[in-house]
Amino acid sequence: MSDVITSRSGKRNQLLLPRMIERFNLITTSLLTTGSWYVVDWPFAQSVLVGGALASGSFFLTKRTAMRLVHYATTAKDDEQRSSKSLLAGFAVKFYARLVILAVILLLLNTRFSINAIGLIIGLSTIMVSIIIVVLFQGRMIFQENT
Repeated sequence: MSDVITSRSGKRNQLLLPRMIERFNLITTSLLTTGSWYVVDWPFAQSVLVGGALASGSFFLTKRTAMRLVHYATTAKDDEQRSSKSLLAGFAVKFYARLVILAVILLLLNTRFSINAIGLIIGLSTIMVSIIIVVLFQGRMIFQENT
């Protein structure tokens, strides 16, 4: 995530790939929500939308924490390197706390509201599909530039 990526305009940007993933995920979630509303029905589309929103929020928070960790690790001095283990442990605790909170939210959604499980799974998988497509597309562009 801390790799510097050169955009088509020649600008170096450290956050280009995560931003592209977020944008592509918004497009994917909206297309899947609209398509499922058209093909199935509105409650199914709501489930896709809720799953996509939860996955996007989780990705955004994890990205923000990881970027802070990388920034601290790259700017830390030798004396501060010892505290990087505690920072890494804090990252792991935050990650698992978010995972538990996400599980509780999913449990509450499943028990309190009528949510379609298949639609929810489709919505939750949008971030993974977005990551795979954007990374493969970027890798292909980098490979073509080097040949």
